[in-house]
Parts: sequence; C-alpha cells; structure tokens
Amino acid sequence: MALLSMKRETPILLDRALTMTRHLMIQDYRDSEHGNYRTNPKRKCGLFEHAYGQSFSMTDRDVLIDEAQTCIKNFFQSEIFATAREIGTDKWLFIDQKSIGSQSGIENFCLEGTTIFASPDFVFLNEKDELELVDWKMGKVSNTLSIQMVCYTLYAMDKWPIPIDKIRVTEYGLQENQLFSHIPNTEEIIEGKKRIKDSIDEMMALLRDKRNNVAEMDDFPPTQNPQICKWCNF
Repeated sequence: MALLSMKRETPILLDRALTMTRHLMIQDYRDSEHGNYRTNPKRKCGLFEHAYGQSFSMTDRDVLIDEAQTCIKNFFQSEIFATAREIGTDKWLFIDQKSIGSQSGIENFCLEGTTIFASPDFVFLNEKDELELVDWKMGKVSNTLSIQMVCYTLYAMDKWPIPIDKIRVTEYGLQENQLFSHIPNTEEIIEGKKRIKDSIDEMMALLRDKRNNVAEMDDFPPTQNPQICKWCNF
C-alpha cells in the first residue's frame, strides 16, 4: 500500500501506516470473533482458531499486531524501499494489488500449454538497469533460488523483452530483516521448468478426464488416519 500510495502521489508516512495496520488488524479480529466471515468470506477475516473453536486471546492478537508493525518498520527502513523512492515511479513496472482488494486478474504466463499464475509483489528497473522482482515475506528467507522465484523469472521473461542475465529476483524477510538477492542462470531455469512440468504431470495423472480437467471424488478416498485431519484448513 505504501508503494501504491507513492505511485498515486499520496505517500503514506510510517506513523500512519503503523496506526492503520493496528486498526485494520483489530477489526479483522472482531470480524473473525463474531463469525462475520461466514456470510462474507471474501471481505471479512476468518481466523483458524475461531473457526475451529480454539483459544486465541486478545493478547495473542496483540502479539501478531506487534509482529506486523515490526515488518512495516523494516519495510520503510529497507534498502529496497529507499531505492524505489530514489529511482522514481517511472521505473516501477508492476505493483501487486491483490492485498488491497483489487479485482484485476492475477498475473500469469503459459508453460507448455499450462497457465501458471505468478504475481510478484513489486517489479522495477533498479540502478543497474536490471529488472528486479521483489517478494516480501513474513517468515524466514532461504539462501537458495526457490521454485516461486523461478516462476517469477519465467513470468518476467514472458512479459518483458529482457535477457535472463538482466533479471534479478529478491526475497526480503520483513520480520527478521533478511535479504536474498540473485540473478538466475540458464541451468537454474531449465531445472525449475522441469520441476514445474513434473508437478503438472503428477497432478494431471490424478484426473479422470485430462482433456477436460475433470476429477472424480471417488478417486480420492478419505484418509483412515484422523490425526492427519487435525490441523487441516479444509
């Protein structure tokens, strides 16, 4: 939201961002506690604990709010945010808007006839004229190229006419203030495409009618081990 507000020339300052986050998370907690998500699941927050009758106190809520505010502080103080401001919005190529209620379609590319959805958080041309794809994370960041970032690279190669050696993928862990930034090489992309294709083939093998993408419930019997279901979100 901070980047989008800058793009619209109505920048949000850190103090306001922290206040807005606290108010929104408190409202989300109330919506979940009162079960409002049951009648409006697309607009109202529903917490796992409330849905399954487990303990989730206001103290737990405040811990999450503190963690979210730490992430926001780290974002505002990050090198990526400083660079984005310095280079100017004319070099910003994409800002993901799903998190703020945008109804626009999810970004995607096609791999051997299969649509792959891939929407990076932020894409811009950095000071080295590299196309940099940024993914902000709440958790820890690995020090290896993830399949998610391979997908972002393939998406960038499909959307913009730019060679692979000018594409940089960056994961930034907001909670721990961790950064992993990497220019993928051809071998990594070939291996990533193979992993994606193998995953597609594995899923397709489970379909009753592959041509029409049809599966049958009878082909997926329920597990006989109820312990597996204990923490299932479905």
